[in-house]
Amino acid sequence: IVVMIGYPLGILFIGQNVRLRIMAQTLDRISSTDELSGLGNRRYFMQEASKRLLGRPQGVGALLYIDIDHFKQLNDNYGHLAGDRVLRALGSAIADCLPEGGIAARIGGEEYTIYLPESQLDEALDLAENIRRHARALSRDQSSEVRPFTVSIGVARRQRGDDLEGLMKAADRQLYQAKRAGRDQVVSEMVAAA
Repeated sequence: IVVMIGYPLGILFIGQNVRLRIMAQTLDRISSTDELSGLGNRRYFMQEASKRLLGRPQGVGALLYIDIDHFKQLNDNYGHLAGDRVLRALGSAIADCLPEGGIAARIGGEEYTIYLPESQLDEALDLAENIRRHARALSRDQSSEVRPFTVSIGVARRQRGDDLEGLMKAADRQLYQAKRAGRDQVVSEMVAAA
Protein backbone atom coordinates (compact mmCIF):
# COMPACT_ATOMS: atom_id res chain seq x y z
CA ILE A 1 0.00 0.00 0.00
CA VAL A 2 2.84 2.40 0.85
CA VAL A 3 4.37 1.90 -2.60
CA MET A 4 1.01 2.23 -4.33
CA ILE A 5 0.25 5.53 -2.57
CA GLY A 6 3.79 6.85 -2.00
CA TYR A 7 5.07 6.57 -5.57
CA PRO A 8 2.25 8.58 -7.20
CA LEU A 9 2.41 11.18 -4.40
CA GLY A 10 6.19 11.47 -4.85
CA ILE A 11 5.78 12.03 -8.59
CA LEU A 12 3.08 14.62 -7.88
CA PHE A 13 5.29 16.50 -5.39
CA ILE A 14 8.29 16.42 -7.74
CA GLY A 15 6.13 17.79 -10.56
CA GLN A 16 4.78 20.53 -8.30
CA ASN A 17 8.31 21.43 -7.19
CA VAL A 18 9.47 21.76 -10.82
CA ARG A 19 6.45 23.93 -11.68
CA LEU A 20 7.11 26.14 -8.64
CA ARG A 21 10.75 26.60 -9.65
CA ILE A 22 9.76 27.55 -13.20
CA MET A 23 7.13 29.96 -11.86
CA ALA A 24 9.67 31.56 -9.49
CA GLN A 25 12.15 32.03 -12.35
CA THR A 26 9.43 33.56 -14.52
CA LEU A 27 8.37 35.95 -11.74
CA ASP A 28 11.99 36.94 -11.12
CA ARG A 29 12.49 37.70 -14.83
CA ILE A 30 9.24 39.69 -15.00
CA SER A 31 10.09 41.68 -11.87
CA SER A 32 13.50 42.71 -13.23
CA THR A 33 12.72 43.34 -16.91
CA ASP A 34 11.19 46.39 -18.55
CA GLU A 35 8.36 45.15 -20.75
CA LEU A 36 8.75 47.69 -23.56
CA SER A 37 12.50 47.83 -24.02
CA GLY A 38 13.37 44.26 -23.07
CA LEU A 39 16.21 45.62 -20.94
CA GLY A 40 16.43 45.58 -17.16
CA ASN A 41 14.19 47.88 -15.14
CA ARG A 42 15.24 50.48 -12.55
CA ARG A 43 15.12 48.04 -9.60
CA TYR A 44 17.26 45.51 -11.44
CA PHE A 45 19.76 48.17 -12.54
CA MET A 46 20.19 49.64 -9.06
CA GLN A 47 20.75 46.21 -7.49
CA GLU A 48 23.11 44.85 -10.15
CA ALA A 49 25.14 48.02 -10.67
CA SER A 50 25.52 48.52 -6.91
CA LYS A 51 26.77 44.95 -6.52
CA ARG A 52 29.30 45.33 -9.35
CA LEU A 53 30.47 48.71 -8.10
CA LEU A 54 31.47 47.21 -4.75
CA GLY A 55 34.97 45.83 -4.69
CA ARG A 56 36.01 47.57 -7.90
CA PRO A 57 39.12 49.72 -7.80
CA GLN A 58 38.51 53.45 -7.44
CA GLY A 59 38.25 55.21 -10.78
CA VAL A 60 37.36 52.10 -12.81
CA GLY A 61 33.98 51.99 -14.56
CA ALA A 62 31.74 54.36 -16.46
CA LEU A 63 28.06 55.16 -16.68
CA LEU A 64 25.99 56.33 -19.64
CA TYR A 65 22.74 58.24 -19.15
CA ILE A 66 20.62 58.19 -22.33
CA ASP A 67 17.52 60.24 -23.07
CA ILE A 68 15.32 60.30 -26.17
CA ASP A 69 15.19 63.84 -27.52
CA HIS A 70 11.76 65.51 -27.66
CA PHE A 71 9.98 62.31 -26.66
CA LYS A 72 6.88 64.11 -25.37
CA GLN A 73 6.45 65.83 -28.74
CA LEU A 74 6.79 62.48 -30.50
CA ASN A 75 4.02 61.02 -28.29
CA ASP A 76 1.85 64.13 -28.74
CA ASN A 77 2.29 64.25 -32.53
CA TYR A 78 2.15 60.55 -33.42
CA GLY A 79 0.51 58.85 -30.43
CA HIS A 80 1.71 56.60 -27.64
CA LEU A 81 2.00 53.52 -29.87
CA ALA A 82 4.60 55.39 -31.93
CA GLY A 83 6.35 56.29 -28.68
CA ASP A 84 6.31 52.64 -27.62
CA ARG A 85 7.92 51.65 -30.93
CA VAL A 86 10.70 54.16 -30.31
CA LEU A 87 11.24 52.81 -26.78
CA ARG A 88 11.52 49.28 -28.19
CA ALA A 89 13.85 50.39 -30.99
CA LEU A 90 16.20 52.14 -28.57
CA GLY A 91 16.14 49.13 -26.23
CA SER A 92 17.10 46.96 -29.19
CA ALA A 93 19.88 49.36 -30.26
CA ILE A 94 21.31 49.37 -26.72
CA ALA A 95 21.13 45.57 -26.46
CA ASP A 96 22.88 45.22 -29.84
CA CYS A 97 25.72 47.52 -28.79
CA LEU A 98 26.12 46.46 -25.14
CA PRO A 99 29.49 44.86 -24.40
CA GLU A 100 29.80 41.75 -22.28
CA GLY A 101 29.62 42.61 -18.60
CA GLY A 102 27.65 45.83 -19.16
CA ILE A 103 24.33 46.41 -17.41
CA ALA A 104 21.59 48.25 -19.31
CA ALA A 105 18.15 49.34 -18.16
CA ARG A 106 15.26 51.60 -18.93
CA ILE A 107 15.03 53.47 -15.67
CA GLY A 108 12.00 55.62 -16.36
CA GLY A 109 10.00 57.17 -19.17
CA GLU A 110 12.40 57.73 -22.04
CA GLU A 111 15.55 57.43 -19.92
CA TYR A 112 18.02 54.57 -20.12
CA THR A 113 21.28 53.93 -18.37
CA ILE A 114 24.25 51.65 -18.86
CA TYR A 115 26.92 50.77 -16.30
CA LEU A 116 30.22 49.49 -17.63
CA PRO A 117 32.13 48.11 -14.62
CA GLU A 118 35.45 47.56 -16.42
CA SER A 119 35.48 50.42 -18.92
CA GLN A 120 37.57 53.53 -19.09
CA LEU A 121 36.13 56.81 -20.36
CA ASP A 122 37.30 56.39 -23.96
CA GLU A 123 35.60 52.97 -24.24
CA ALA A 124 32.40 54.38 -22.76
CA LEU A 125 32.47 57.29 -25.21
CA ASP A 126 32.90 54.90 -28.13
CA LEU A 127 29.91 52.87 -26.94
CA ALA A 128 27.80 56.00 -26.45
CA GLU A 129 28.57 57.26 -29.94
CA ASN A 130 27.83 53.83 -31.39
CA ILE A 131 24.42 53.77 -29.64
CA ARG A 132 23.64 57.32 -30.80
CA ARG A 133 24.42 56.45 -34.43
CA HIS A 134 22.65 53.08 -34.20
CA ALA A 135 19.47 54.71 -32.84
CA ARG A 136 19.53 57.37 -35.54
CA ALA A 137 19.98 54.75 -38.28
CA LEU A 138 17.15 52.59 -36.92
CA SER A 139 14.68 55.44 -37.05
CA ARG A 140 15.82 56.54 -40.54
CA ASP A 141 15.23 53.10 -42.07
CA GLN A 142 12.43 53.57 -44.62
CA SER A 143 11.04 50.06 -43.99
CA SER A 144 10.78 50.74 -40.24
CA GLU A 145 7.59 51.74 -38.46
CA VAL A 146 9.70 53.76 -36.03
CA ARG A 147 9.36 57.54 -36.24
CA PRO A 148 12.64 59.46 -36.55
CA PHE A 149 14.27 60.13 -33.20
CA THR A 150 17.61 61.07 -31.73
CA VAL A 151 19.20 60.57 -28.34
CA SER A 152 21.39 62.63 -26.08
CA ILE A 153 23.91 60.80 -23.92
CA GLY A 154 25.85 61.87 -20.86
CA VAL A 155 28.91 59.84 -19.92
CA ALA A 156 30.73 59.84 -16.59
CA ARG A 157 33.79 57.94 -15.44
CA ARG A 158 33.79 56.73 -11.87
CA GLN A 159 35.82 59.11 -9.75
CA ARG A 160 37.54 58.31 -6.50
CA GLY A 161 34.91 57.79 -3.83
CA ASP A 162 31.91 57.66 -6.21
CA ASP A 163 29.07 55.38 -5.25
CA LEU A 164 26.34 54.53 -7.78
CA GLU A 165 24.28 57.60 -6.91
CA GLY A 166 27.27 59.90 -7.38
CA LEU A 167 28.13 58.29 -10.70
CA MET A 168 24.54 58.62 -11.90
CA LYS A 169 24.46 62.30 -10.90
CA ALA A 170 27.68 62.96 -12.79
CA ALA A 171 26.34 61.29 -15.95
CA ASP A 172 23.03 63.13 -15.58
CA ARG A 173 24.89 66.47 -15.46
CA GLN A 174 26.62 65.54 -18.72
CA LEU A 175 23.28 64.53 -20.25
CA TYR A 176 21.89 67.99 -19.50
CA GLN A 177 24.98 69.52 -21.09
CA ALA A 178 24.20 67.51 -24.24
CA LYS A 179 20.60 68.77 -24.17
CA ARG A 180 21.69 72.39 -23.70
CA ALA A 181 24.25 72.05 -26.49
CA GLY A 182 21.60 71.10 -29.05
CA ARG A 183 20.75 67.41 -28.43
CA ASP A 184 21.66 64.37 -30.56
CA GLN A 185 25.15 64.19 -29.10
CA VAL A 186 27.39 62.59 -26.53
CA VAL A 187 28.92 64.68 -23.74
CA SER A 188 31.40 63.64 -21.05
CA GLU A 189 33.49 65.40 -18.41
CA MET A 190 36.33 65.86 -20.90
CA VAL A 191 34.07 67.32 -23.58
CA ALA A 192 32.15 69.49 -21.11
CA ALA A 193 35.40 70.86 -19.67
CA ALA A 194 36.84 71.70 -23.08
